[in-house]
Amino acid sequence: MRWWKMLGTAGFAVIAAAGVAAVRHRLRFGSAEEIRAQWHARFEEAARAARERAAARAARERGAPLPCDGRRPRTPGSPEGARL
Repeated sequence: MRWWKMLGTAGFAVIAAAGVAAVRHRLRFGSAEEIRAQWHARFEEAARAARERAAARAARERGAPLPCDGRRPRTPGSPEGARL
């Protein structure tokens, strides 16, 4: 009967350790709502950057001036400094 007590005590220790780990995780990373808000913000930033890259690529393909400096891009194979 004594080994049952040891087994119960070990099980209680495992459950307590898992609870401590869960509390530490929540303190380190925040609540589920905070994590979700961070993911949404990261997704919005990535989507905005992708839209900007797509707009710049489309402008380059049309030959329109680039939004960064207003100059046209260099043509492939042209000497350094030669612009359209």
